[in-house]
Amino acid sequence: MAAAEPLVAGTPTPSAYLQIACTAWYVYDWILTLNDEVEYIWQRRWSFSKGLFLLIRVTTVSVLAAETAQYVFLENLSEAQYVRSDASSLAHTRLNRCNIFSWALAIATAVIVFEIDIVLQIRVWILYQKSLQILLWNGVLFVLNVLCAVVLFLELYSKEQFVEVPPWIQGACYDVRPKALGTIWAAPLCFEINLTVLMVYKVTRDHRLHGRLDGPSLASTLVRDSVLYFVLLVAVVGLNLFFWAETDLKVTLGDSAVK
Repeated sequence: MAAAEPLVAGTPTPSAYLQIACTAWYVYDWILTLNDEVEYIWQRRWSFSKGLFLLIRVTTVSVLAAETAQYVFLENLSEAQYVRSDASSLAHTRLNRCNIFSWALAIATAVIVFEIDIVLQIRVWILYQKSLQILLWNGVLFVLNVLCAVVLFLELYSKEQFVEVPPWIQGACYDVRPKALGTIWAAPLCFEINLTVLMVYKVTRDHRLHGRLDGPSLASTLVRDSVLYFVLLVAVVGLNLFFWAETDLKVTLGDSAVK
């Protein structure tokens, strides 16, 4: 049986196909809501909400573009990590490049998660008719959430080790990460549960007392329609933590993981 040839730049891989699907979905959703974005964002005066929206837009597009370029248009990282006896220094350089990309992607993803948490806090705060107590409570928990995640991230993420793979393995950065790294998701999970409980409690109480949601109609509609989103977000974070803690697979797909 002939030896497999190393993959070259532009070779389709599973991670590349997934990335194309994610990019297409994002662009499709953006086109569908473009008219609303122009009316409610670009034609309004500058505010904290508008600035936060633009910040989320920039960070998400940047991460999406970087991943798409890396997985679809640039070199295949499986081939890049293939170590030949006469090219160990080149392989080491490529492994470092993969490590840098992994750190940058992880940090950017964490920033996006925290940005979205701020948006969710605002929704809950408005639903509670801009209660100062709710604002302070969620604000303190959010700060603790960020601190816990950052400390655990800095302590545990550096313990991952990228592994060399033969040229016939398709994918991206393959690495070995400690199971303890999954604890990074514990604090965000608790915070998401807190927001979900507050939101569900307020919606349920207002519906029982008034037969409808209390408060501004737009805010009520936004939060009511987001019930499923809150629940799904908690489920996704919980599953992420579960997979990290319970899976027996120690060599992970790293940056090829489905997001």
